Amino acid sequence: ISIQNKANVQIDTCTIVTCDLGILASDSATVDITGCKIWENGAGIKTNDSHTTMRNSTVRYNGNYGVWTGGAGTSPQADIQFCNVSNNTYFGGFRVSGRSVPLVTNCAIYSNQYGAYISEYFADENLDFTGNYWGFLTSAEISGNILDGDDVASLPKVLFNPWLTASPVTY
Repeated sequence: ISIQNKANVQIDTCTIVTCDLGILASDSATVDITGCKIWENGAGIKTNDSHTTMRNSTVRYNGNYGVWTGGAGTSPQADIQFCNVSNNTYFGGFRVSGRSVPLVTNCAIYSNQYGAYISEYFADENLDFTGNYWGFLTSAEISGNILDGDDVASLPKVLFNPWLTASPVTY
């Protein structure tokens, strides 16, 4: 599914499987995703210079990444809550680039290549990923599953403390 050119779209209760890319939101699009299953695609969701809200959805078993937020505009946003983003490979659960400042909370982010992978990032602020379940019990384990300013000095840090000790979602 491709949403572009300032389109405003709601995607409710859908299943997207075995595609090259599950959902692409670009060029100032606004996308609300609720109750969707985005599984086993080449990549899950890419939001580029757009605003994406996702609730009660699963993004699992995707090849390149689960969710990639990015863009060169002024703070492209993603608001992702109560979602299961797990078992995604290569860049892992969340890839963040450009000037994107995602809000990710009350999500299950586990069994990914990386829980969060920050790359080519140009904003000056740290990223708030607090209040999520990471599938690990210690700060060292969670930090080891994140590529950020602790690994590459030019990148911001991903803030994850406090984290949840149990998954907030059952799907």
